[in-house]
Amino acid sequence: MEGESIVFTTYVDYLSLIGLDNSVYPTPSPVTFDSITKWYHKNPEFCFVIQKGGKDVGIVNAIPLNFNGWKGMQDGSVKECDVDFVHIFDLNRDTDLYLHLYHIERLDNEDKDIKIWEQSLIGLSQCIQHLNKASPHKIVCKGLSGYCTSSAGVGLFSKKFGCKERGFISTETIVKTPFGQISVHNISTPREFEDLKMKGFEIIQRCQLLSTLNTDESIVWKYLH
Repeated sequence: MEGESIVFTTYVDYLSLIGLDNSVYPTPSPVTFDSITKWYHKNPEFCFVIQKGGKDVGIVNAIPLNFNGWKGMQDGSVKECDVDFVHIFDLNRDTDLYLHLYHIERLDNEDKDIKIWEQSLIGLSQCIQHLNKASPHKIVCKGLSGYCTSSAGVGLFSKKFGCKERGFISTETIVKTPFGQISVHNISTPREFEDLKMKGFEIIQRCQLLSTLNTDESIVWKYLH
């Protein structure tokens, strides 16, 4: 209802989160429950639900990375499932924070007034403010990225957030099999692309690692400055 306040609540149902992701990105190297517990062993608030009037309307989770974690993600040497304790931002050691959005999703399709992308950035901004209150030094968010596996994700990150592909260009592509199943294929040449189409596969989306830096012109930094 109009006028109801938006609140952000830490989300801890990691198994459901994995299920949401696997439904659109059935990778042979999936994120596991153990993976997510590593991401949030220090700062669980970066995985949260957006609530309006007591109702869950969206879910967001961002992996808080240090520079080495960010660098590994950006050059393709570290995947989401590979992120370990050494890659995670540590308030006692790090001042530069990098956020990798693992999942962002609207849960309520009826309330169109809520801009989930904007509430996600507001929620992340509050998480950064929380870090700064607990830190003796200034914490600065220097980058935001996402591994986009759907056209909606690519559109959000490239058009709304102003993100772009940088050093790492993924060849992973989401396809639909002739039997209607969603699967992931590595397609690196036009010939491979055409061969799949000839076999009756539908090409849905090439996966893209998209990112923005705090030195870029992006609406992201209106919120995460």
